[in-house]
Amino acid sequence: FLKGGDRVFAGLQRSKVRWHLPVGLTGMSLALLIGLILSLLRGPVVMGFSAFGGLLALAYLCPPVRLSYRGAGELAIAIGYGPGLIMGGYCLHGKDWWNGNVLWASLLIGLAVLAIALANEVPDYYGDRLVGKKNLVVRIGRRRGAILCAMVLSVWFLTLLLGLVIG
Repeated sequence: FLKGGDRVFAGLQRSKVRWHLPVGLTGMSLALLIGLILSLLRGPVVMGFSAFGGLLALAYLCPPVRLSYRGAGELAIAIGYGPGLIMGGYCLHGKDWWNGNVLWASLLIGLAVLAIALANEVPDYYGDRLVGKKNLVVRIGRRRGAILCAMVLSVWFLTLLLGLVIG
C-alpha cells in the first residue's frame, strides 16, 4: 500500500492507514507459533515445510529478495500454495513426506494459483509498472500475460486429464 500499487485502499489517504504492518506482523507471528507447535507435535520434516513456507512468504515481498518485484513472485506463490502446502499438509497428517500421487495433485493447486496470480496482474499492469513492481506480466506485457495465463490453464486441464487417465 505504501508503495502505491494496491488499488484496494485507493480512496484512503496513506497517512491515515497505519494498521497494515501490525496486522501483517501479528498474522506472521501467529503462523510461526502454530508452525512451531505443529512441528513439535509432528517432527522435523513438518518444521522444514513450515520454515520453507515462512521464508517463501517473506521472500515474496520483503527486501532484499522481493520476488514479487523481480518476476518470480508468481512461481513462489505456485510452489508455496501448491506442492509446499499440500505436501506439508500430507506430512502433517502423519504420512510420509514424499508421495508421487500427492505431488501430482499438488501441481493442480499450484497451477490454479499461478493462473489466478497471472489473471490478477493483467488489470494491475499500469499500477504495478508505475511503482516499479516488475512482476511477470509487467515484464512480458498484458497481452502476453493473458496468453501465458491461458497456457497455464491449458496445462492445468491437461494435468487433470492425465492424472485421471493414469489414476
